[in-house]
Amino acid sequence: MKTESCYRKDIVEVGKRLYAKGLLEGGGGNMSIRIAENEVLITPSGMCKGVLEPDQLVKIDLEGKVIAALKEYAKPARDYRMHLGLYKRRADIKAIVHSHPPVATGFAIAEYPLDEIAAPEVMFTFNHIAVTEYALPTTEEVPVAINKALDKYPTANAIILAKHGAITVGGDIWDAYYKMETLETYLKSLVVAKLLGGFKPLSAEQIKKIEELMGGKH
Repeated sequence: MKTESCYRKDIVEVGKRLYAKGLLEGGGGNMSIRIAENEVLITPSGMCKGVLEPDQLVKIDLEGKVIAALKEYAKPARDYRMHLGLYKRRADIKAIVHSHPPVATGFAIAEYPLDEIAAPEVMFTFNHIAVTEYALPTTEEVPVAINKALDKYPTANAIILAKHGAITVGGDIWDAYYKMETLETYLKSLVVAKLLGGFKPLSAEQIKKIEELMGGKH
């Protein structure tokens, strides 16, 4: 079992990779890990993830109360509500990455629907990609919008936040991070397909066969 120190180092390393790959900018984005039933490690408000240090992370409970933090980094990410909402909704979620990848954010700004599945990778990696309605960032509106989107696709492991950015979730922070990479790559591919005349979504029969291959996990 990992120690809290290891979890802190993992978040920091993921932040550096996201920043280096151009998947987030400045002080944008945030990450968290649920380290215990009522304890979450989350990035501090406004801190650039490319220069984040392990001791700068904030520990909060599932109601958002700060349990432990350095004095100068006492505030959790302003988007903490959506993290906590996801942990409360789904026990399988152990880590969350929220970022603003350029292409995924373009889809978010366009509020482009992603109900049609263009490639098996979507099902294998995300089950579904949910798209929310617009919600005022950092407010209680965001978890409400996320819950509504997940009512449609309860097992979605990627969520596009209208006019905002993207979320990926996983069993650990690396899982969530790699899903963010995959999401950006998939959406880039959709843009290319659209430029080449559009894409033909997977048929119901093709989806059924993939579901069977996945053992009904879709």
